[in-house]
Amino acid sequence: MLTYYKEIVIFAKKLLHNKEYALDVVQEAYLRMIQAEKTMEIKHPKAYLYKTARNIIIDDFRKSKEHHNTPYEEGSLCIPKEEEPHAIVMHESQQKHLLKILDTFPKKAKQALVLYLIEGHSKTQIAQRMNATKETTEKLITRGLLKLKEALKEEPL
Repeated sequence: MLTYYKEIVIFAKKLLHNKEYALDVVQEAYLRMIQAEKTMEIKHPKAYLYKTARNIIIDDFRKSKEHHNTPYEEGSLCIPKEEEPHAIVMHESQQKHLLKILDTFPKKAKQALVLYLIEGHSKTQIAQRMNATKETTEKLITRGLLKLKEALKEEPL
């Protein structure tokens, strides 16, 4: 249940610049998620917590009297696109789909592509990790990418 606690606290602290207030927001977000779980299934708890914490911060900001005197700074309540809840969910579902396709590949090709595409290793690092030459690794990745491209034409992300 508390898997994402530290991550959500860091997110809230970035927005609020106040540790105690961030802890309160995260506590409230978890409380709302627990209450929501009684009436519905939450498929993506991490995204739910991010969105709830962000909404709590915005609601509190709107309710406070200080916001009349505080100039709005664009980006102060924004998070990077890749950290937005819908982006996290989309990224996770795309990765699952990609891994499903990669499960049909030979073991070494799958390993090389996962290290290259998902984990972001260089071809040299992959070659060292797989105890293979760089040329062999490049061939595995190139052939795997071509096969993956064909598979994605048939079954897009």
